[in-house]
Amino acid sequence: MRFNVVFLMVIFGTLHAIGQSKELVDDLSFYGDVMVNAFQDKHRVRAKATFEPLIDEYIQTEAYLNDDFASLEGCTRVVKSEDGLVTIVSWQIRESEEKHSYGAYVIKNGVATKLVESLSIDRDDQFDILDKDNWYGALYYNIKDYTDNKGNTSYFIFGYNGFDKFDSFKVLDVLHFEGDQLTLGKSMFIKNPEGERKDIMARIKLKYSSDSQVSINYNPGMNTIVYDHLIARMGQLEGQGPTMVPDGSYEGFIIENDQIIYKAKLFDHVYETAPLTEENRKKEKSDKNIVGGKKRKTKR
Repeated sequence: MRFNVVFLMVIFGTLHAIGQSKELVDDLSFYGDVMVNAFQDKHRVRAKATFEPLIDEYIQTEAYLNDDFASLEGCTRVVKSEDGLVTIVSWQIRESEEKHSYGAYVIKNGVATKLVESLSIDRDDQFDILDKDNWYGALYYNIKDYTDNKGNTSYFIFGYNGFDKFDSFKVLDVLHFEGDQLTLGKSMFIKNPEGERKDIMARIKLKYSSDSQVSINYNPGMNTIVYDHLIARMGQLEGQGPTMVPDGSYEGFIIENDQIIYKAKLFDHVYETAPLTEENRKKEKSDKNIVGGKKRKTKR
């Protein structure tokens, strides 16, 4: 009889835990949807206040190990490294026309680290090494493994930050681990390799007009980080002032001989308008869900 009672208690406890986990996932999905897609600013902000403690609980219970973040599809972006060791789940909240905020977890070998948005994306930090408590906020759309000739692996992570109604940012950062401790940024992007002053940056940041489409990503065929070349112009949005837009040419960093070296011009042909990349095609389809606003057409 005692065995039967213990057995029933175990079964009841398991079913209760499953029920609680499902309720947590359902709540996350609901508040995440409102946080991203609600029409009114105040509703998105209110949903955010509930969503973020819920995702903290979700991570702590390791519920994501069972559904692989499938329950958060549509309100988060999930990217996984090629070696299968690193997962980044990130989200964006458009709190108002003037303010976006961000959240992210980085998970390596089952150990989750929360990134804390405490810095502004527009600060001059292209040479700085940051940690989990000093993060500028981004919605990450790609990750690329990079292993140097000593066998050390870092990860190029590509992100977007909506910043404000006039300007947006794209950022290429380097995710690096010492044990379970992560850092953001690594001195490896070399400019002026033949010059007297060699600049070695820790990350690449592009600030551009919010009514433009700008791409930065890894091109596997060229083994190169490719991004739009930007030029200055007067903004076309009311009250915008000077801003940066793509001119149809491309620059980037070529990865060769264990170095990452800047090249000012990657292609000879200059397009009248910047080509629409696969990244931007996907972005056009998903902007309503991920960014929470209406799609904008590129203006030249």
